[in-house]
Amino acid sequence: FVPANKISPAEPPASTTTAQAPSTFVLLKKASVTTAAATSGPATTTALLAKKKKKVAAAASSKIQVKMLKHVEGTGHLGEVVRVTPAFFNNKLRPSGAAEKISDEAVAAEQKEKDEKRRQVLEAATDVQSKVTDMEISLTMKAGPEGHLFGSVGHKTILKELQSKFPKGALGKKVKISSIKDEEGNEISGDVKDLGTYTARIELLKDVEAKFTVTISKA
Repeated sequence: FVPANKISPAEPPASTTTAQAPSTFVLLKKASVTTAAATSGPATTTALLAKKKKKVAAAASSKIQVKMLKHVEGTGHLGEVVRVTPAFFNNKLRPSGAAEKISDEAVAAEQKEKDEKRRQVLEAATDVQSKVTDMEISLTMKAGPEGHLFGSVGHKTILKELQSKFPKGALGKKVKISSIKDEEGNEISGDVKDLGTYTARIELLKDVEAKFTVTISKA
């Protein structure tokens, strides 16, 4: 029998301390790796993106501005201003006469000239529009008792008669009749085949139209 005050406290089993140590180390190592990845990951990605953007910007700044003198598939159309590498210009575009260098000042001057030309064309079309509107064109055709024409009146015939009222070329080369309607407002598909009064509409420019009256009487 051993007195209670003589009994030594039980020592923890050696295996317990030994088993826990590696587990704690592994957890700490994983936490360290996770923290490092979380810290360095976004920074590394941002740095790579910045580097890539810098390369793209450098490549763009090294290109030169040229005006296309011919259509080159994948590069540009005739008259278009594009940017290409000096090597591509010197090795392909210039030797083939497909492009020439052009300055910003020259581009601005060409644009100004185009704008002025558009303004003049629009002004001329608007002037013709005011003169054509409410104008009356008279044509005579042979017809039967019920008013059916012996033949027909096409757009070209009406347009030719309208052009005769103006100086040569005043209506422009691209003018065309966009529609013809009868007195009841029904659109005529194709040529006019009956006597009567019609409303024709011409397209002078994309957004400039004018309408006039066409009267077809019996000859």
